[in-house]
Amino acid sequence: MSKPLNRALLIVGMHRSMTSLAAQWLHHCGLHMGDDLYGAGIGNVKGHYEDKDFINLHDHVLKNNNSHWRNSSSQKFEFDKYSVEKSKMLVRLKSGLYGQWGWKDPRTCLFLDHWNDIVPNARYLIVYRPFTEVVDSFLRREFKVKNRVEYILEMRKYVSKFLNYNRKKEDNLRLWMHYNSSILDFLERVSMERFVVLRNDQLLQNSDLVFKKITESWGFDLDYVPVKSIFDAEITKKAPADLLKGVDNRLVEKASEIEGQLAAYSES
Repeated sequence: MSKPLNRALLIVGMHRSMTSLAAQWLHHCGLHMGDDLYGAGIGNVKGHYEDKDFINLHDHVLKNNNSHWRNSSSQKFEFDKYSVEKSKMLVRLKSGLYGQWGWKDPRTCLFLDHWNDIVPNARYLIVYRPFTEVVDSFLRREFKVKNRVEYILEMRKYVSKFLNYNRKKEDNLRLWMHYNSSILDFLERVSMERFVVLRNDQLLQNSDLVFKKITESWGFDLDYVPVKSIFDAEITKKAPADLLKGVDNRLVEKASEIEGQLAAYSES
């Protein structure tokens, strides 16, 4: 009798970076992504494919550190005894039940060192998306109006949003930089054999090669399903060329530098 698998795959990436598509794809390929998944919403009509066990744990840690997933300031997060033991318990539970499994939650970007200690043999599928597209996606989600009546009833709220439009662009750009800088810091300390970095469109174009890496190099036992068979083209709208007009050029230059570093990993 063959030895049961015991493998964990973390899907890592900033919010609005198509990590939900990656998680949905691996779910269809046969990887267990969670027992209680966070459902569909205004920005993810097909579901987020996020395991609520990990979302709740991450939110607990953020709250204990007086932080939030939208906080872009650099800080070292302290895990209380409950959070450490809950992390270990979740890994024991998932490994014992499923043998090969994974999870996706963008907050994972903030806690990569912690999870590396808890799951030292985990593999990482890292997906990044160009910062202009992520900022644009955040804005489109925030300013999306379901119907004219809703807009009229909450007109003051939407007017307030538009008056702070440039500030919201800058806030979302800082958030993109924070999450992706956290990823880059982690990649400097972990073996390259344990991760793959993809730009979001590479996931669409090269899902067969990604699948080969996951199964042949990392040893996951899955059945191939092309990403394009579950892909919704609506989630890849291109950002307007002048999207970041009014944003501090120094921020844009720093974001470009971070994106270039991620691109170097994706091309290696």
